[in-house]
Amino acid sequence: SVNQQITARWCPSTGGCRSALFVWDPVTSAIIPVASLSPGDIRVTLHLIGSLTTPNIVFDPHFRGFNGLKYDVQGDTDTWFNLLSDQDIQFNGFFQSITGSVKDQKTYVRKLGVVLDGHSILINSTAVEVDGSIFHKMGDHAEVEQILTNSKGAAVATILASTHSVTFHTPAYFITIAQGSTTPGGKAQLPLFFNVEDIELLEASRQPHGLLGQTAHTQLPKEDAHRGPQGEGVIEGVYTDYIVSSAFGTDFKYNKFTL
Repeated sequence: SVNQQITARWCPSTGGCRSALFVWDPVTSAIIPVASLSPGDIRVTLHLIGSLTTPNIVFDPHFRGFNGLKYDVQGDTDTWFNLLSDQDIQFNGFFQSITGSVKDQKTYVRKLGVVLDGHSILINSTAVEVDGSIFHKMGDHAEVEQILTNSKGAAVATILASTHSVTFHTPAYFITIAQGSTTPGGKAQLPLFFNVEDIELLEASRQPHGLLGQTAHTQLPKEDAHRGPQGEGVIEGVYTDYIVSSAFGTDFKYNKFTL
């Protein structure tokens, strides 16, 4: 079989996330670095390109939970929903139909809002904003990075943006986001949306909630359990319980954010 490429991301305790390419040989199970790495105090997270086993939210929108379960939550157009809520991070998504019609039940995640200890991040089709200031313009090939600290000077996240992708690393999570687009039937390209390609949970003791977050600590439903278009059979409560008032809202039934 063909060797597959792996991207490794690591973040020193002093900050400054970096990446490197590896090749995985499926015959020998060897992971071969393309270039040598410097030793040091690092945390390594491996992402197998094209993997179908990592938690994600993609397209219109399809969810894969931390427990590996596939399910859908269509939500409502022009509405913010909580995706992940934990003690030190709030991660919200703006669901919107591509056509702009309230009758169109096919929604996409068109914006993302993140709240951390003392910081807010807004990701939309044109830019990434950190605390209200533009950090990165979508499409700009320059790679930019920033370490965010709280009022006590402790690092709460490292954010890295390049072209059409954004990653941020907190003590408990590593999240990868990429812009997507679709051209159904060969028609003109539709407006950009976002795929949350991977969310790594780095601390197993965490008990997050949210449309995706809750799957980190819930059991898989029975195979014959009914699963509806709004998370029925998977999520706690009903999908409207996860509506928040804004990009940085924490005002929903199962909120866990406490900072």
